[in-house]
Amino acid sequence: MSMMLRRVVRMMRDQNGSFAIQLALLLPLLFGVASLAIDYTRALSFRSHAANAADAATLAAASKLALGDFSEDDARELAEVFFFAQLSQSSSVKATELASLKPQIVAELDDARGGRTAEVRLSVDGAVQMMFPSWLIPGDSLSFHTESVSVSSSETHSAFSMMLVLDQSGSMIECVVSLGFFNIRIQDQQRCDAMGQTTRLTSLQRAVANLSQKLTIADPEMNYVRMGATTYAEKIKAERLPVWGTASTSQFVQTIRAGGNTDSSDAFNAAYKAVIRDQERTEHKNRNGQEQPARIILFMTDGENNNAPDTRYTLNRCADAKQADVIIYSVAFEATRGGQAMLRECASSADHYFEAANADQLMAAFERIGAEAANLLVRVAR
Repeated sequence: MSMMLRRVVRMMRDQNGSFAIQLALLLPLLFGVASLAIDYTRALSFRSHAANAADAATLAAASKLALGDFSEDDARELAEVFFFAQLSQSSSVKATELASLKPQIVAELDDARGGRTAEVRLSVDGAVQMMFPSWLIPGDSLSFHTESVSVSSSETHSAFSMMLVLDQSGSMIECVVSLGFFNIRIQDQQRCDAMGQTTRLTSLQRAVANLSQKLTIADPEMNYVRMGATTYAEKIKAERLPVWGTASTSQFVQTIRAGGNTDSSDAFNAAYKAVIRDQERTEHKNRNGQEQPARIILFMTDGENNNAPDTRYTLNRCADAKQADVIIYSVAFEATRGGQAMLRECASSADHYFEAANADQLMAAFERIGAEAANLLVRVAR
C-alpha cells in the first residue's frame, strides 16, 4: 500500500471530524449527480413533447397532401408550422430552446397507380440547456433526436366510434400550490383560479380539446370518426352518445363541473353499451361503407371508487368490453394506488395504460392516444 493510500485510509478511520471531511469531499459529487438528474428529466420531457408534436405535424401534413388539398411544398410548410404550434403549448419548453430547433421535413406524393399516397417525414435534433452545468459530462447542454413518419392514402380509410369515460368527482377541482419544499393541495376552483393554478378538471378539459383537434385533423370531413362521452361522480352525471366528428363532445366536456364522490361502474357500462350498439355499425355503413368499425373507450380517473363493489363491477364490464374487441385506453391522472390498479387492469394492454403525474403528462397521454386512434385513419410510424 502506498504512503498516500495509507494516509487516506487512516483519515477515513479517524473519527475526529471525519464526518465533516467526508461530507466536504462528497458534496461536489452529490450536487453534480442531483443537478444532472434534474436536467436529464427536463431533456426527456422535451424529447417526449417534441416526438408528440412531430407525430401531429406529419399526420396533419400527410392527410392534406393525400387528399389533394396541398402541394408538397405546402405540406412541408404546414408540418413545420404545426410542429412549432404544438410544441409551444408545453409550459416546460423554454422559448430559447424552441427557437433553436431546425426540423428537417420531407414530403412526397405518389399518384402513379391512380390513388394518392402521401408520405411526410420530420426529424429534429434539439438540446436542453443545463440549468446546472456539471463536470460529470462535457458541455453545457443535453442533446436529443426524434423523428416521425406519416403515410396517408386517399383511397383507403378505416373508421371508429369512441366513448370518453371521465371522472368529474370533487377531487377534480384540486390544484397544487408549491411553497418551497412543500406542496399544498387546494380543493376549491375559485381559490385555485385566484392563485393562477390549474385544477385537474381544467387540465382534463384542455387534454380533451387537444384530442378532439388531433382527430378532426385526421378526419376533417367527419366521415370516419364518431365520439361521445359519459361523465360521473357518485353516479352518471351526463351522457352524450357518439355523433359524427369530435367538436360537440369536446364542447360538452368544457361545460362539466366537479363535485361528489366516485363511482365509475354505471358510466363505464353506459360507454360500453354505446360503442357496441347496432346503431354504430349502421351509421358507419351508411356513411363510409365500414361494416366493422373499431370501438374505443378512453377511461380517465384521478382516484379509486368509494365502494369496492363498484370497482369490481367496473372491471367486469372492462373484461366484457375487451372480450368484444373494444379497445380500452385508461389514464390515471394524479390517481391513488387503488385508482391506478383499477385502470391498469381495465386497459387493453400495458401499452394502453397511462399514468399522468401532472398536467403536462396528462396532455401527452391524450396526445398519444389521439395519434394511435388516428392511426386507424392514417398509418403512423415513428
